[in-house]
Amino acid sequence: MPVAQLALPLLTSQREWKPFRPIQYLGSKLRLLPQILAEVGDATRGRIGPVCDLFAGSGVVSHALSTRGPVVAVDIQEYSRVISSGLLAGPNSRTEVLTDVGRHAASSKLLVALRGALQPLIDLEAKCIDEAEMGNPERLNAFIEHASLQRFAVEKRAGPDWVLSTLRQALARLERLPAEQWGASLIARYYGGAYFSFSQAICFDALRSAVRKVSARRPAEANIALGVLLSTASAVANTVGKQFAQPIRLRKNDGSYRRVLVERAISDRRLDVFGSYRVWAAKWKEAVENTGAHEHRAVRADYKEFLAAWRGPMAAVYADPPYTIDHYSRFYHVLETLCLYDEPELAVMRKRGVPSIMRGLYRAERCQSPFCIPSTVERAFEELFSGVARLNAPLILSYSPDRGDGSQRPRLVDLEALTKMAKGWFSRVEVVELTDHAHRKLYAAPNNRESLGDAEVLLRCRGS
Repeated sequence: MPVAQLALPLLTSQREWKPFRPIQYLGSKLRLLPQILAEVGDATRGRIGPVCDLFAGSGVVSHALSTRGPVVAVDIQEYSRVISSGLLAGPNSRTEVLTDVGRHAASSKLLVALRGALQPLIDLEAKCIDEAEMGNPERLNAFIEHASLQRFAVEKRAGPDWVLSTLRQALARLERLPAEQWGASLIARYYGGAYFSFSQAICFDALRSAVRKVSARRPAEANIALGVLLSTASAVANTVGKQFAQPIRLRKNDGSYRRVLVERAISDRRLDVFGSYRVWAAKWKEAVENTGAHEHRAVRADYKEFLAAWRGPMAAVYADPPYTIDHYSRFYHVLETLCLYDEPELAVMRKRGVPSIMRGLYRAERCQSPFCIPSTVERAFEELFSGVARLNAPLILSYSPDRGDGSQRPRLVDLEALTKMAKGWFSRVEVVELTDHAHRKLYAAPNNRESLGDAEVLLRCRGS
């Protein structure tokens, strides 16, 4: 895998920098950026080369590091590469393209065509929302559960007749569209009714089409525009936490409804996509202008492949791998599809012996991180440590210890075991406690788990 070498000195200039959260992201390090920057700055003193943000995620650490020197943002997910590429595009980027994308999408022939084809579903959903607002959420709940066009196209079963008949009508109208417009209806077909209203979903398709037209002429700016689209999708999504683990559940197990979630569903499904896009375009413009003017890269790659392929100096590696059984691809699969726009096969599970598309409408082929699998997690950490040690670079590793009180998802490797593994590859391994307001070093191998409280930690690994 060819990876361009960045051998520029790490600078220490510290002009004012404003943090930016592009999407709602599990385990975001936004609040811990000052401590992370301090640790990376200390680790890179006197060294040359870029800093590698090895599990870049939502790009907030890469963006912060960009003010200090060159950064290489690495992640196996395409949505992460897109966000990091956009954020690291640099202050000289032509961000006026964001206005062009929004304007062209809102007046596009595609939007008119999709609205015409899906009008039966748009009208039905509006009636369900109105009924929910009047105190009867029964039909809105059924609509959310059964109104995916893609699931209907594959399974053609399950759900009340009034939903299925409207899906059948809308799908027939979509199929009469020209092939190009049918292909550009992916978000409406897969996620309309579930994660977004159909009125919102066709706006995302129109925006994605407009970004595609920009990408052929100005790929750097297209990444920024697509990043704005991902931010908009995260903000508009009708889900708990604004992630995409599952469509929102309005009804409890006892058959009653969660009033707060009904109200959220009504509110979210009425959000204006184009208005939200304009708001996020302004935020992205400011963030990109606030990026450090160095030579940065964003790479879509597996961590092992990247570490094995890198040639040349590396000032430091910052790594924030997952540490529970929760695969991040489950929470951001809609964003991945927005980027790839690739007609994915949907994952299935067996219900009473019958294969059914999963409620979350997950991609069948999605990243399964070895850090989230009990049988592979220790080997994954060994490969991370050995890969960084081969580069003769210091490693700053984020970790969140298990409090041991049952209030968290269990960690697959405890801190003592992780520290012991790191010592097999680095001569100095120290544990640094992080809190919102404090920053202090603990013992090299803390035995008292309670001493860490609720804090996250960094493993500071140096020497080989």
